[in-house]
Amino acid sequence: MAARPLLIIQMGVPPDDIIARFGEQGRWMQDALGVAASSSIPADTPVHEGAHMQEYGAHMQEAAKFQAAWPDQAIAPIQVVRPSLGETLPPAHAVAGAIITGSWNMVTDREHWSELTAAWVREAFAGDVPLLGICYGHQLMAHALGGVVDYHPQGRELGCYGVHTVANLADDPLLHDLPDAFDALLSHEQSVIEAPEGARVLARSAHDLHQILRYSPHALSVQFHPEFSPALMQACITRRRAQLLGEGVDMDAMLSNIHETRHARRILTRFAEQVLAEADAFSAQF
Repeated sequence: MAARPLLIIQMGVPPDDIIARFGEQGRWMQDALGVAASSSIPADTPVHEGAHMQEYGAHMQEAAKFQAAWPDQAIAPIQVVRPSLGETLPPAHAVAGAIITGSWNMVTDREHWSELTAAWVREAFAGDVPLLGICYGHQLMAHALGGVVDYHPQGRELGCYGVHTVANLADDPLLHDLPDAFDALLSHEQSVIEAPEGARVLARSAHDLHQILRYSPHALSVQFHPEFSPALMQACITRRRAQLLGEGVDMDAMLSNIHETRHARRILTRFAEQVLAEADAFSAQF
């Protein structure tokens, strides 16, 4: 029996200039995990090359660990679906787990494809399907499960910032060795304003009280971007240069502060490792 795939739910598509250099969110996730593109990604989607790949640095060590877990597979069991383009989400029970990506869209716009994904999240959550939400995905999970999402009253959080844990994580399957403080790459205007009932707040930043939420043993979401490379983060900043300069932002300082965020990345790679290992063990029984 073939292993059930790890599903990457790509929420919307990036601006054309980002796509031209880095591809789409599904590609970023697979780059971060060090795996080949799935058949859901168009063959002509650009990927990182040369210097862009080198900038992953220590992140690539984590990707190598993930890839080593699947030595006999040219393509890891990963599926990318883009609901905003009309691609149909598989039944929740048919996947080993799901990553819900970030987006340039806004959760409060309640777009039809986004609300369909929120309904899928509720179904998956009820079925104990492992879930990891990232940025927009973090907000969408909170919205889907009864929380409140809106524009942050203090505006955007853009750049590399410190995140601090606010709970004992010793028994958390994904976060048990996360340091009390670590850096993360962030780019968002909306936030989880109120966490869903029963959700545990595990980490915060100076700007955002809900950087990591744990909804159940199977479901977690993060406001930051564990999949981002420094080059991608810098591109997200520089494309707003005129606006940021107009706001008095010190662009040189913001850009020079961007660096690899190994601890944040490890959350993503460990989630994928655990999901695919469990799926592989399950399929081996049949």
